[in-house]
Amino acid sequence: YWGSLLMASTTKLGNDASGNAVYAPLKNMLPMVDPNNIVWGGWDINGMNLGDAMKRAQVFDVELQQKLYPHMVGIKPLPSVYF
Repeated sequence: YWGSLLMASTTKLGNDASGNAVYAPLKNMLPMVDPNNIVWGGWDINGMNLGDAMKRAQVFDVELQQKLYPHMVGIKPLPSVYF
């Protein structure tokens, strides 16, 4: 997950009455979205779904494209404001 460092990190709050350090999860101190609740989207001048656009752009390795394609083929970008 993106931001997993923040999700797993702790921060020192101070010391308790015995002098022991007290730590709290950083995710409990900052308002953050759970990674499972993220909605991916975007805008593009091309109406092609992200799976086909990924293949056309040839930015990712072919093996990675094959793994991502089933997840990306159903995502279509919103229309661009320019066209």
